[in-house]
Amino acid sequence: MHLLLLTSSLLTLSTVALKKPLSLCEPARGHLFPETATRRRVQVDVDTGKETFYNATDKDAPPNLLLEPPITLTNTTFEEFSWYVRRGYPVIVSDMARDWPMQGWECEDFAREFPDGEMKGEYGGGRVILGERHWMDKVRDAGQHIDGCDTPQCNDRGTKPHAAPHVWHVKDEEPYQTRKRIQNMFRVPYFMEESEVGRALNKPDVNESLEFWLSPPGAGAFAHADAYCTMTASVQLSSHKRWRMMNPGPQVDTMLDRFDTQDSGIYRVSKWTPEYEFMVPKGAGVVFPPYNMHETIADPKQCTTATTFNFFSPQPTRYIRSFLPRLLHTHLGYNERCHYKWDRYATFINSDGYRHHSSSDTPKPRPPFQPSLSVDIIHEHLAWILRAIDTNGNDMLTLDEITNYFQTHPNGAWGKDIRYHTGWAFGRVHKYFQMDSGHQISKALIISIANDTMVYHDLDDDEIITKKELMSSLVQWHTVKSRLNIVQSTLDDALTSEEITVDELEEKMKNIEKNIHAHASALGGEAEDNTSTCIGLLNHGIQGESSIEGLPFWVTSLSEDREMELFHGGGEREEYRDFGSEEPDEREEGEGEEEEGEEGERREREREL
Repeated sequence: MHLLLLTSSLLTLSTVALKKPLSLCEPARGHLFPETATRRRVQVDVDTGKETFYNATDKDAPPNLLLEPPITLTNTTFEEFSWYVRRGYPVIVSDMARDWPMQGWECEDFAREFPDGEMKGEYGGGRVILGERHWMDKVRDAGQHIDGCDTPQCNDRGTKPHAAPHVWHVKDEEPYQTRKRIQNMFRVPYFMEESEVGRALNKPDVNESLEFWLSPPGAGAFAHADAYCTMTASVQLSSHKRWRMMNPGPQVDTMLDRFDTQDSGIYRVSKWTPEYEFMVPKGAGVVFPPYNMHETIADPKQCTTATTFNFFSPQPTRYIRSFLPRLLHTHLGYNERCHYKWDRYATFINSDGYRHHSSSDTPKPRPPFQPSLSVDIIHEHLAWILRAIDTNGNDMLTLDEITNYFQTHPNGAWGKDIRYHTGWAFGRVHKYFQMDSGHQISKALIISIANDTMVYHDLDDDEIITKKELMSSLVQWHTVKSRLNIVQSTLDDALTSEEITVDELEEKMKNIEKNIHAHASALGGEAEDNTSTCIGLLNHGIQGESSIEGLPFWVTSLSEDREMELFHGGGEREEYRDFGSEEPDEREEGEGEEEEGEEGERREREREL
């Protein structure tokens, strides 16, 4: 890497009047979550766990109260739950831990049953052994994490957690024997267990993604967005925890507006404006989509416990479709590369190809369409989808036609073969693929993926994807993915092959953004001037700082591996204890090499773009 020369000052971005392409615009939150308009204001008492509600007309309501969550479910079904999840609602399930053996487990129970468990103390607490017990009532100051930050949101300490929690990563930092024992004690939520689809797809995913949050009195997490590409659930096992939320996180107009979405990063750029506040009591859980920003404080009077896990079905596809311009301009696009999981809902083709397709089978799958700002290529993509799926030729797609595509078409293999979902069950895909339940997983996968895909495109919920809806989705996907690829590859090339100042690089990236917007406007038309939810206005506030001294955060807008390679010399991973024997057949022979080749293909494809 050539030396990145720093100048004495960074450019202050001025407000530039740019076009607002429809393909880079998003629906208003009130359109996607209409229940928000009727929600009450809530006053939460963290000490007692009590919530007091006020209607909009109540004159005695305290000032600056936030809203209650839009949806709370009790005694729900998987079908009802799935409707809200696919649309990206933050959902409270009041009886999530129904019939769980671990409901009511307190910190002492974890220390007694798993004395050798090794936790991580958040905000610089190091490694903590569960059986040592001193951590239960030792309040370690969390404020040091935001020392040195002088923004108003950092200085507003009264609303933030004062103590640091501990997290026990059973999923990836404990040996197989411990994981297996925890899994035998655990239950998936009852409404998933009661559904064939929910049970087949989510039981492995939940079991393999478990982590536990053990919080001394008053501990909590500063506002952040998780790095997961799918839905996350947090269930309170004992006492209560207060949550504040933004859903989704703040708009990110350009790469230059990016900020660190890890804990407290949003305070440092003064973009933390939570909408919802609520208490999660013992036995209840909250479910939220990717790029949901949240902040928590646990019961200040005792040590409390909660568990967090991911689940595969359903996917928040309407939310992804609605906020794709925003989502791909965050860590989920640049660093976590979630688009490789999300692309196929828009394109109907697996972006990484079909390596599990037998070479003797015919016909062969079509190679994936590459993102393009060419209207001819987008029309070609549209025509291919209609030929492949629209069996009656009426320029509309139904759920039956989509289901048939995943059952029979070679390009639909990703919708019935769990091996194409490498993150499922925390990467332990082959373990479950080889089990007797493999057929059940395939059957459930087709049903789940077909419904996820329908909801992605069917914006008016009439259970039909029209040609117009399909074209709108494709124009958006081609535009947003082209933008991401061009911006990221330009940045990578500048960092590796040029001597350039930060100021020069910033100006270069601004010009790239302008050119992309001009192309996007030609493709899909422009929004009205008063549309406030369009990406692209360079209306910059505080510039996010990176962990690399002297560099703004946007300079690190690369994949996680590439960032480590360029800025950290390949990086060093944190070392954990030797776990000894792993689970038999947890990885198939050659699986690691296969993924390495897949990663190389991705990088090469991005370079070409």
